[in-house]
Amino acid sequence: MTKRERMRNLYEKADNIQPFAEKDGKLYVSFEDAAVLNSLDAEDGVGTGMQTRNGDGSIASTGKRVHAVNPDYFFLNRYCKKGKKMHLVSGHTPTGYRCIREQSKGRTFVKSIPCYIFERNAEGEIVLDKVTTVSESEFISEFTKTLDHKSMAEILPLIASHGNEITADSMPI
Repeated sequence: MTKRERMRNLYEKADNIQPFAEKDGKLYVSFEDAAVLNSLDAEDGVGTGMQTRNGDGSIASTGKRVHAVNPDYFFLNRYCKKGKKMHLVSGHTPTGYRCIREQSKGRTFVKSIPCYIFERNAEGEIVLDKVTTVSESEFISEFTKTLDHKSMAEILPLIASHGNEITADSMPI
C-alpha cells in the first residue's frame, strides 16, 4: 500500500469518527478512533494535535484535543424503575463507580449510595427530580439494569449540572 492510499484510508476513517462525549471542553472518542486520529496525526501533522520534532529527529505530538477512553467505563451506570421514576447510580461519582464495580460481589464498601432520580416532565423531556441515597442491599438487589450509551449521554449533562459529587452536607441522612 502506498503512502497516498494509506493517507486516503486514514482520512476516510477520520471523517466517520464522532466523539461520544464532551466534558469540560474535551472531546472523548474510543481507543480505536484515537488510534486512527493519532496515525493520521503522525503521517502528515493534521488531526488531533501539532507535530514537532525531538532533538533526535523523531516525531513528537503536542496539543491533543481528543482524549480516548473506554465508552463502557465512561457511561457506567445501574438503574431501576420505581413507578414513573428512574433511580440511577452513575459511575461519574467516585462512590457510584466503586459500588457498581463491587456490585457483583454482593456487597459494597459503603452502606448508602448516591442515587439520581429522573422523570419525564409534561413536554416529555427527562428532568432530574432529586438526588438521594439508597441502601447497599437495595442497590445490590434492585439496580440490575444498565442504560445504553446514547441514553446515558443524554442524562450526563443533567448530572453534571447538579454537580458530579454529592457532598456530605447535601446527603439526606
